[in-house]
Amino acid sequence: MDANALILLVAVSAVSPGSMADSVATFSQLGPRDELRVHFHANGCFYDTRYNLVFRGGDAPSVSIATVSTTLSRYMHQAPGVPVLSSALSDTMLAGLDGLLRFYRSRPPGRCTSSEEIEMVQLHDGAIVAQERFRDGSCASTRTPGVYSLSQLIGRVQFGPGPGR
Repeated sequence: MDANALILLVAVSAVSPGSMADSVATFSQLGPRDELRVHFHANGCFYDTRYNLVFRGGDAPSVSIATVSTTLSRYMHQAPGVPVLSSALSDTMLAGLDGLLRFYRSRPPGRCTSSEEIEMVQLHDGAIVAQERFRDGSCASTRTPGVYSLSQLIGRVQFGPGPGR
């Protein structure tokens, strides 16, 4: 486990459940003093990836993405520490990410062999104010209209705009 994931885990564990909101804000609702930390784990038959994403709101919404591990990094015994990549978020991207949050909250049914586990922690002025956790085994997030998946976002930040990104 890398240091960022450990800090996130300790921070989430240190807060009593009754002292925060049940749901994180949508991506478009994040203010200039808000931060949404997301640990994203996607796995399937031929892949297993983990990323830490940090979304910041305000007048210039942005995301920073750190690769925690990938299937290839484990087979090649590469240490994590890929540089953190950052990108501005457009209004269209924010709307799609808000759609993704609605999608996850709807708890879509599914029995896909691939799954995503998402842990979200919202901070305001550095203090945890909300958290949510989702597990999606539907394989439908990339095919649902109005939804911009975390996999699509990560691909766009890593490789630039392109089909499906």
